Amino acid sequence: MKNAPFFVSTIMAIICLGVSVLYFKGGRSNQQISGEILKQQQEIQSLSQAIAIQKQEGDRQQQIIQTGANIAQKLGREILTNIGYFAAKNKNDKLEKILIRQKLDGFILKPDQVKQIDEQAEKLKAQQGGGAAAPAPNR
Repeated sequence: MKNAPFFVSTIMAIICLGVSVLYFKGGRSNQQISGEILKQQQEIQSLSQAIAIQKQEGDRQQQIIQTGANIAQKLGREILTNIGYFAAKNKNDKLEKILIRQKLDGFILKPDQVKQIDEQAEKLKAQQGGGAAAPAPNR
């Protein structure tokens, strides 16, 4: 019976050793999983930053487009009116065809309208001392 405490303590030591081996393997597995999770989190973060940069670029481009649209909306009519005036004044058939093809033939002025605008320009030149350029036709 003197050997009984020895056997009990040996069995308990073996059980403790087995449990510690299991915990060690479990801890190692958890470390590997944690490392993979950390890599994936870093990848997600870098992708999020790339997306944020692309979104900023897209917002900047959208702002440029909006600015261009606003300018075209404000100045487009005046520019088309000037194009129509010069197409009629210079009898530029190619320019007139372009306006007609784009369904903008309403901007092509008739000869009497061109003559009227030219007369207004001459009056304005005379009033300003002869140094003014022809004004844009008003519609």
